[in-house]
Amino acid sequence: MPNQTEAALTRHWNILVRLILEIRLWIARPGSIPRARHRHVLHLLRLSESLARRWLVLNAAMRRFRINHRKTADPRKPPVELAPSQSTAPRLRLVEPLPVIRPGDYAFRPFDTQPVTGIPWARIDIKPPCQVAITHRARALLDVMRRPDYHTARMARWLARAADKARTACSRYHPLGVGRPPGARRRQKKTAEQSALWWLDRLARDSLQPGWEP
Repeated sequence: MPNQTEAALTRHWNILVRLILEIRLWIARPGSIPRARHRHVLHLLRLSESLARRWLVLNAAMRRFRINHRKTADPRKPPVELAPSQSTAPRLRLVEPLPVIRPGDYAFRPFDTQPVTGIPWARIDIKPPCQVAITHRARALLDVMRRPDYHTARMARWLARAADKARTACSRYHPLGVGRPPGARRRQKKTAEQSALWWLDRLARDSLQPGWEP
């Protein structure tokens, strides 16, 4: 019987690469991204980053990377120089932010929202979207596509350190957020990208459980 986890990693990797290349096409166009497509590009970024994190978590659990503890540098050996493409490439953010706790989430009495004062929202002039952050995130995804083993090792180290810290203190033991994955849309759940995200999220979270086997 073929390994279902290995098949999921292969299939979802192809979907992730297709999304990253689509984002690169938008970034490579001259000029700024049109305002009408700005939200679409941001959605593709969130979807691709969410897929990449879950793919790295599942791949790290599947490969069983050996975590080497950092050793002090030997002054007798020359420092190892990295290639310019590796040293300057932005890295994907492994940890997803947790939702902000509002006063109503832990207060016994309901609270009233403060009235909005000032200029009406309709009169606020929306500035053209800045492409600096978008380009940085797109380059990080391209680096994941080019060096999946490197970023899988990063994720494996993060998980190992989180597991060690969780034994002695209350901390996060996985980088995934609470609730549905970023970029997930329930109305489009049957599309290839959305179904891959929901299924990969389930597989990645299952792989973090004790005694998991692929």
